[in-house]
Amino acid sequence: MKMKICRTGNFIGKGIIQKDGKCGPIGDVRFKYEVTIHGYDNHLIPPYDFIIDALEIDKYFSDTYTKKKSKHAISCENMSLAAVSYFHDLFKNNPTKDTLAKYPNPSIYAIECKIWGAKDRYVSSLWEQ
Repeated sequence: MKMKICRTGNFIGKGIIQKDGKCGPIGDVRFKYEVTIHGYDNHLIPPYDFIIDALEIDKYFSDTYTKKKSKHAISCENMSLAAVSYFHDLFKNNPTKDTLAKYPNPSIYAIECKIWGAKDRYVSSLWEQ
């Protein structure tokens, strides 16, 4: 059976590069994100049978953009691409860090990340198998 988890949250970016033409107002470093992960029910993480602990998604944005400057904080496009790449690596590339070892999941077939820089405008990146 197909499943998906969708997690939405907000973060205030540290070290966001300000430039004309970005999707949000200059000086505003508040962003909304939405990460959707699609998978099958044949490889859920025990003991709670998660695709991923949704708090890990929040932790990624907090650790990457709120606590430090990030090289991806150039545009919503870069932040969206970086998130999809991170979660793809987390599930597909058999990470070796102890904290990530529980996540390799061959049943994941799509990962999407949307980043809103303004109330009604967002950028979306999508990886599909």
